[in-house]
Amino acid sequence: MAKITKNRKTLIGILFLILLLLPCFSGSYILYLTSLAGIYTIVSIGLNLLFGFTGLISIGHAAFLGTGAYTTAILLTRMPTIPFPLILILSGLLAAVLGFIVGLPALRLSGHYLAMATIGFGFVMEEIFLHWESLTKGALGINVPKVFIGPVRLGTGTSKYYLIIILVILMLFLAKNILGSKTGRAFIAIRDHEIAAQSMGICLAWYKTLSFVISAFYAGIAGSLYAVLLSYVNAESFHLMVSVFYLEMVIVGGLASIPGSILGAIFLTILPEILGAKYQLYQIIVQGFILVLILIFMPSGMSGMSLKAYEWVRSRWTKQGGVLHEAKP
Repeated sequence: MAKITKNRKTLIGILFLILLLLPCFSGSYILYLTSLAGIYTIVSIGLNLLFGFTGLISIGHAAFLGTGAYTTAILLTRMPTIPFPLILILSGLLAAVLGFIVGLPALRLSGHYLAMATIGFGFVMEEIFLHWESLTKGALGINVPKVFIGPVRLGTGTSKYYLIIILVILMLFLAKNILGSKTGRAFIAIRDHEIAAQSMGICLAWYKTLSFVISAFYAGIAGSLYAVLLSYVNAESFHLMVSVFYLEMVIVGGLASIPGSILGAIFLTILPEILGAKYQLYQIIVQGFILVLILIFMPSGMSGMSLKAYEWVRSRWTKQGGVLHEAKP
């Protein structure tokens, strides 16, 4: 066990070093894709806390992301004197407030009924983004001005990349602590058996609503970073299919798995680039086909597949004296 922990820490250290030095040996396009994958990772982690760990489905998560993005764009445009860290927090908090409102139906609804309720919320927010022109500029969208953190201007892809990576690490740390706390254990208990959880003194109303609030907060933070990265916000970026796309990340990566959230976000960031503009018309078909294959052959997602592969290798080989030898039966 000590060896496994040491190897895991070594792997995390290597990954951290790669992320730190990535701008030194990659171009702007790779940095952009990595930044986008980081934003998707934050959304995926928040949605996994809700869907994977608490068992509550949401197909309107793009609305929370849009709330964070528009909040950042509007405040940067109309109140440029507000420090960006405060704008970032406000974007997450406003999305969290909407998460609280949406979470209230979760007290009485479940399964496909809750899914339909979140779809309705997504449609409502999409119409608000599109038609509240005095605030959101409607279909024209909002050009996001340059962002400053103190004297530092986030005007390059490298500076934005480092900001996003720092936020990803912080949100990963927060999720890990939530899952290791009483709150995380309550989420899992509710997912596994609501009646048993209630009999143990867990307040279903509080923890279900809290799960929506936390998940929406994650999406709001991601939306704020999305506005900064693209320097432009419009309603077309937050429609229903985008919510389905985020849900697909969680399923492909692996339900109830933080590493799965990361893997799913990275995979579905890279996939459209692999298909390219030539096969853009088939992108949705390919993504749907992959999702069906994963549900059939890998129900635990990419993280489950990786774990099974690791256990298979470990069962057949043991490390002795720095050389791999086949394990004795």
